[in-house]
Amino acid sequence: MVRVKRVATITIAVILLTLPVAIQRQGFMAEVHASNAGLSLYASVPGWNSSKPSGSNPTLIVRQGDSVALSLISGDASTHLFVLDVDKNGPQIDCPGSDKCSGAIGSGQTVPFYFAVDFAPGSYKYYCFYHPTTMVGTFNVQAVPDFTVGFNPSSLTLAPASHGSFTITITSQAGLGGTMTLLATPPNGLAASMNPTSVNLAANGTAMSTLNVTAASSTSTGTYNITVSGTLGSTSHSAIVQVFVTSPSDGIGILFYELVFAVVAAAVIIATTLYFIRKNRTKRST
Repeated sequence: MVRVKRVATITIAVILLTLPVAIQRQGFMAEVHASNAGLSLYASVPGWNSSKPSGSNPTLIVRQGDSVALSLISGDASTHLFVLDVDKNGPQIDCPGSDKCSGAIGSGQTVPFYFAVDFAPGSYKYYCFYHPTTMVGTFNVQAVPDFTVGFNPSSLTLAPASHGSFTITITSQAGLGGTMTLLATPPNGLAASMNPTSVNLAANGTAMSTLNVTAASSTSTGTYNITVSGTLGSTSHSAIVQVFVTSPSDGIGILFYELVFAVVAAAVIIATTLYFIRKNRTKRST
């Protein structure tokens, strides 16, 4: 399974002075994903952005793999320090380490702070280290919509001039859905085709297709890799499945040895049984 890495810079417009009052009452969820922009947070003891239309301590939503640009702006005479609690052990400074920590924000200062969302999806807290009870908000990391590809069986063994098939299961992750195109690319000596070549993948659901494989009569024995590619919008993955081509004599040899083993095992069982029968008869006669 291959996962897609998404690298982007997010814009989270927390300080929107023109937001309607109704949105302020419902609670503002800052979530915008775009490039070449950043997020501004005003630091003051009552709360991050406490004097702004977003309301105190807005919830920030990003995606795993994003690059976050923060502009931390002093809003009072106190010293502040931004901590994103990645290890979830409270407002401690675990930096360097798993947490994401800015430099100190002195009175009248604006401190730029950049970090990558290189940790698991989930819900986290961000704090001011010096004022953690009032300056605390939620930082949500969403998984990137994606898909995985599975094969059944995991590999295939064919003789020359024979054919077989794989069942392919595509599984949606984090809500990815839509029409996916599938393509099989076989090496020389094998023919491969998908049926169907296009599937409808439901969000968080599965879809299936069949990979049909044929070995030519002239195909040499060995291991062959078939590449299967799936594309849905801008998301694309490739996976490799193996086909083992063996000569017909290999199969005959295996059957011969299996037959010999079965005959020997049967002979041992018969000989053992006869031995105990004769032994019992000898005891009775004496």
